[in-house]
Formats: sequence, C-alpha cells, structure tokens
Amino acid sequence: MSLSFAAWSDDSYFSIARDFLANTISVETLERALFLGGLGYQVVLKTPQVFGALSGTGCAIAEGERWNPLRVARDARARERYRAIAAQSIEAGFAGTYLFDLMRRA
Repeated sequence: MSLSFAAWSDDSYFSIARDFLANTISVETLERALFLGGLGYQVVLKTPQVFGALSGTGCAIAEGERWNPLRVARDARARERYRAIAAQSIEAGFAGTYLFDLMRRA
C-alpha cells in the first residue's frame, strides 16, 4: 500500500470550527465550508490490519519560500469562499441546524 499526503491545519479551518462552536453557522454551512480548498479531507484507518500495514518511508521539510505563498493563497481563497457561504446562510434567514439545536435535542 502506498499513501502520500501533506498534513496541515490552516487558520481558516479553525475559524470555521470556531464559528460553528459559537453558534454562528449551521451544521450544513460547516459541512460546505470544510470542503473549501480540501479542508475537510481526512484519511481514516478503520482496522488494526490496515493500520499495521503502514510503514514510514521518511519525511521532507517543506521549503517555506516555495510553499508558504501557496498556503497563504489557498487560505485566502478558502476564507473568501467561506464568507460567501456564510452570507448565503444569513440571507436564508439562518436556516439549518445549529449547535444549540443539537444540544437541545440531547
């Protein structure tokens, strides 16, 4: 099995999560926003056998001069798209399921 990926958490990811926890965006808006720029993609290993099949082959340091401008641009695009999604939520009259609604059901 071969798997390559880059792991990072942009500030925009945490901004979106913070807005959900502050009850300012709905679950539906959260779901849409997390996939902006691939923010919501995760790798899940479901069984001990799959986890056991992993092996480390090394790592590489990302050159900041090369990769940081790309990260900043990606984050800016995600934030711009998120603002548009959040504005649509406001225009829709805050329709959807919010954290407070989920807590009330529990």
